[in-house]
Amino acid sequence: MARPRVVLAGYGFAGRVRHRLGWLRDGRVELVGVIDPDPGARREAERHGLVAVDGLRHLASMGPDLVSVCTPPDHHVETAIAAMEAGADVVVEKPLAPTVADCDALIARADALGRRVDVGHNFRFSDAWRQLHRWIDRGDLGQVQQVEFHMTSGAGRTVPPWTGAMPGGLLGDELPHAVYLLSDLLGPLRIDHAWGDRSGPRLQTVLRAEDDRIGLISAWLDGPRTEWWIAVGGTDGIALLDLFRDSATWVPGERSRTYRTISEAPLRAGASLVQAVARQAARRVMGRHLYGTGALLSAILDARHAGAPPVVPLTEGRDTVALQQALLDGAGLR
Repeated sequence: MARPRVVLAGYGFAGRVRHRLGWLRDGRVELVGVIDPDPGARREAERHGLVAVDGLRHLASMGPDLVSVCTPPDHHVETAIAAMEAGADVVVEKPLAPTVADCDALIARADALGRRVDVGHNFRFSDAWRQLHRWIDRGDLGQVQQVEFHMTSGAGRTVPPWTGAMPGGLLGDELPHAVYLLSDLLGPLRIDHAWGDRSGPRLQTVLRAEDDRIGLISAWLDGPRTEWWIAVGGTDGIALLDLFRDSATWVPGERSRTYRTISEAPLRAGASLVQAVARQAARRVMGRHLYGTGALLSAILDARHAGAPPVVPLTEGRDTVALQQALLDGAGLR
C-alpha cells in the first residue's frame, strides 16, 4: 500500500518542527512538499529536501492525501478548504480559526465535501496528560473537583510575528491550550468571572462545569520566564503537571497531617523530576521535543486507517474558539 502523501501548508515553527518531525518520526507517510509565501521558509524547506512552492494554486498538483495547516490562524480556513477541495484530509493547528463564524464556515465545507479534519490540540497527547488520565481512570485522584492552569511567558521567548494581529495578541494564540485541556477534564464550561489587563496581557478567570466543578486559568504574559503548570485536585489526591518538561506527579490525600505526609509531595515530585530529566535526555538524542504533536499525528493516522472518526473533531475546535472569544471579551482583552 502506498504511503499517504503529506503537504505542509506553512513552514514556521509549527510546520517546520512539530509537524515535519512528527510525520517523519511516525514513518508511515511521505512528505512531498511545503507551501509558504515566504522565500526564506521555502529555502529552509528545500534544505530539508522538500519541494517548496509559494501558493495554494500549486496544491492540487502535489497530489496530497493529508495537509497539515500550519499557517497563521487567519489563513486556516482558506487553506483547509483548498486542501479539502484538492481531495485531502486535513490537520489544522490551533486555534481552529479566529472566530466562531470562521469555524462554522469550515465545518460546513468539510461536511459538504465529506473530508475528515482534525484539530491540533497537541497537549492532550503529551506524556504528562496521558499519565494524568491513567491516574484518573485508575481512581487514584477520586473525582476531579478543580483544575488550575497557570501560564507565564518571559521576555526571552521567541513568539510568531503574526500574534500581534490575533484577537488578544499572544494570549489569543496560547489560551486555546488552557481551554481545551480544562474542557477535556471538566466538560463544557461557562464563565463565572473574567478579569484582564492589556498591559501584559494578563488574564484571571474562574470557569464552572455543568456540575459546578471549578476551572481556573491564570495567564501572565509579561512574566519572568515561560512556564505552564497545571494542578488537578480530586477527592482522593492531587496531580501536578509541568507541560514544558512533560512531567507529572501525584500525591494521595491526607488522612492526617504528619511529617510523612508533608515530605511525601517533594519526594514524589523529585522522583518525577528525575524521570522527566531522563526523558528529556532521550529526546535530545531523538531531536526536538514535540509537545504531543507526534503522538497526535500518529493517532490521526491510526484513526484514518481504521475508518474511525477524527481524533480531535472540528466541534471541539469550534467550542474552544467560542469559549476563548467569550473569555477575551469578558476580560476586555479583545
